[in-house]
Amino acid sequence: MAYDRSLLALVEDTERENFIADGACAFDLEGDGEPYFVLMPPPNVTGPLHLGHGLSLILQDTLVRHRRLQGYNVFFPPGTDHGGARMENVVQRQLRQRKLEPRALGRERMLDYVQTYANEYRALIVQQMKMLSIAANWDHEWFSMDEERSRVLKETFVELVERDVIYRAEAVTNWCPALNMPFPGDGIECTEEDGLKHVLRLEHPTGPVELSVIRLEFLLAATAVGIQPEHPAFERLRGTTIALPLVDRLVPIIAVGARSGMGRGEAILVVPSASGLDYELAQQGMLSVPELYASDGTIAVGPHACGGLDIEVCRRQLAEQLEAAGKIIRTAPTKVQRANPIGFDGVLVVPRVTAQWYLRVHGLAEDELKRLGENAVKLNARTWELGYRYWLRRYLQIPGQMRGLWWDGGDLKTSRGFSNIRDWLVSSQSLWGQRMPVWDCVSCARPTVSTTPVARCKACGATHLRESDDVMQLTFSGSVWPRSVSVWPERAALADLTVTGHDVYLYWIATSNMVCGEVEDKAAYKNVHVHGLIVDEQGAKMTKSSGNTVSLAELCAQEGVEVVRAYIYYGLAGSKEGDAWVRLGPDLLERARATVFGLLEALMGLPLRPGDEGGDEAGGEPTLDALQASIDADLEIGRVGIAYGRLIDHLDRVRSKDGGIAARSLDRFLGMLHPFHPLLSDHIFRTRLKGSKTLLLAARRRRSTPAHAPA
Repeated sequence: MAYDRSLLALVEDTERENFIADGACAFDLEGDGEPYFVLMPPPNVTGPLHLGHGLSLILQDTLVRHRRLQGYNVFFPPGTDHGGARMENVVQRQLRQRKLEPRALGRERMLDYVQTYANEYRALIVQQMKMLSIAANWDHEWFSMDEERSRVLKETFVELVERDVIYRAEAVTNWCPALNMPFPGDGIECTEEDGLKHVLRLEHPTGPVELSVIRLEFLLAATAVGIQPEHPAFERLRGTTIALPLVDRLVPIIAVGARSGMGRGEAILVVPSASGLDYELAQQGMLSVPELYASDGTIAVGPHACGGLDIEVCRRQLAEQLEAAGKIIRTAPTKVQRANPIGFDGVLVVPRVTAQWYLRVHGLAEDELKRLGENAVKLNARTWELGYRYWLRRYLQIPGQMRGLWWDGGDLKTSRGFSNIRDWLVSSQSLWGQRMPVWDCVSCARPTVSTTPVARCKACGATHLRESDDVMQLTFSGSVWPRSVSVWPERAALADLTVTGHDVYLYWIATSNMVCGEVEDKAAYKNVHVHGLIVDEQGAKMTKSSGNTVSLAELCAQEGVEVVRAYIYYGLAGSKEGDAWVRLGPDLLERARATVFGLLEALMGLPLRPGDEGGDEAGGEPTLDALQASIDADLEIGRVGIAYGRLIDHLDRVRSKDGGIAARSLDRFLGMLHPFHPLLSDHIFRTRLKGSKTLLLAARRRRSTPAHAPA
């Protein structure tokens, strides 16, 4: 029979329904076999799945089916993530397209819109996972904001506060006015744009001082002028004050180190509310910290006439006034950094002092490195392990008490990734997320944390408290997933395996292992399979902005799920161990298409004969036992593409012989094929071998117990 796309679609639809009807998705906690927990990194509900999601899900599904066929009692619950601020940003964008202003809607209406959108895309994502026929335990589906996940998250937060691992403090944060929340450093990128550096003349009894200013609005909140101790004029200026132009304010002159934008012989403004370095000086030297930017990103109201102005408008007005007053000595073109949250359509980020909750990282990093030394956590390639160790060791080189990821100087320069000198941001003032279990006392302003409603302040005993509207940052809530989903808490690690892309494994795996290690005294993940990200044939990363992304649903509808699986396997086979990229393109897709239809026609068309498998192997090399051992060894260390290639090569050798295939040989081969092509293998098993159940339930590779424990 010649198979075409329509016939393949019929096969896939039929076997997908059979798989569910057979009960292959059900999970029995007390079932036979050694327990094995695979935690699915939950896609966030900001939109449908793309091919990158497909790669990760297909990898997970292959490894899960492989373990189940070995006899393990695998728990693989499907999950979705609420998406945090990204979800809120998507909804805001959609509302503006409908001519609705999110800020004007009010909190409750805005939350209703976000909830509706999240429910819609959560249902779509689950539908697309089922389209892929992922062998997940659908009777244990979870959502990051469901009741159980929220309960465990709040308990974990309270426990870490009680241990002083989480604390609240004021710091200069990366504030996003559009989303009314701070961003951690890993969520910020900086771009350069043209700007002007103004050098102003300040009058001083000992002689004029040249002041370098890149952002003129800093004049409004400056509480000191900084000068380097090496400056020739330092001795005559030390311990004195100087008047700032336009604001009629005397400020002290203090010593500071070299700063970006500070020319030779020039002083700079010290602005504690806009610079982390300056904020530390304010904490040490009792400088005041007047607010510069309001929460909506405009200039904050103060003892000046600029309150409520747009930043650019304010700069222009100040430049005109300084020019009119004769205070500008010279100007020079310069590059000014603009900070934006990654993936948020270029919305603005400004520095603001806010009170937030932070996670102390130093001690947690020490404990995680110890677990790595004891081989409690294993990664699938040395490249990833070395990167993980290096990333953790940076925390041991700095004081553990330094907090926040603060703005570094007036040029808004910030570091990518979690800072190696700061604690991690836990709280957010966005609308969408798990609410923090915090009650603020109206009388003394101190917080009380509790998993249940609080009637009395623990600090002063007052009874007038207000439940905080703050929510958990997405990274922290994600760190608690293993704890909230695990069903075998007595085991050495909460989860035996997780699969993740190289772009997020450093902080996503680390936060989970560190937080769960602190609370549970064990790693969150025993085995971590890190994979590369999909790029096109030219090596360009697939992104929406570049127009080279592929919709997973569209590709599956066009080619068939099993062709997409083969496409992914061939891409993985072309990647070396530890590769950061998986290259896909039309040539591989054509090869995948030919493989799937050739596989179907061969296994459905090869004559069946009675007897054992010996005659199928043309001299017995390679034998099915050897093939099974090779595939097991490959999958044990995550070489999924290599294992797939072995199977297809073996089938090509069998097809080249004229003797047909023994029923027992076909049965064994289908068992090996099933983790890679579950729908095709089930179709052939039912059609040719008259199987009544899916191979996942019927075959188990005829092993009653696992041959050995997983690495």
